[in-house]
Amino acid sequence: MRSYIYPGDSQANVLSLGVYGTFGAVIAAIGAALAYRNARGSFRSYYATHVYNVTRRGHMRFVWTSVSCALLFLIDRLFFNVIAIPLLALYAVAAILYGSSFVRGATGEDE
Repeated sequence: MRSYIYPGDSQANVLSLGVYGTFGAVIAAIGAALAYRNARGSFRSYYATHVYNVTRRGHMRFVWTSVSCALLFLIDRLFFNVIAIPLLALYAVAAILYGSSFVRGATGEDE
């Protein structure tokens, strides 16, 4: 049994895909923790509540979205190594849309 996996081997490709699943699970867990903190916190941004209408319920929806994505990343990491990259792209879009409700208030520009 050899101890080194050569770059052309199919096992090397499977191991590199596993990195995406692990990375996605960690990022989704961080996103869930931040959204949960925002859902439970008392601070409300003007733009988040009045312009983009992000309420506690909206934060909790993103928590459950992040938790379900983290579980899908872990299931994919353990069994399949197939959907990690497309799921990572979809989660990145969801995180950008969720985070954009806070960016406008952070710029300090009023019209």
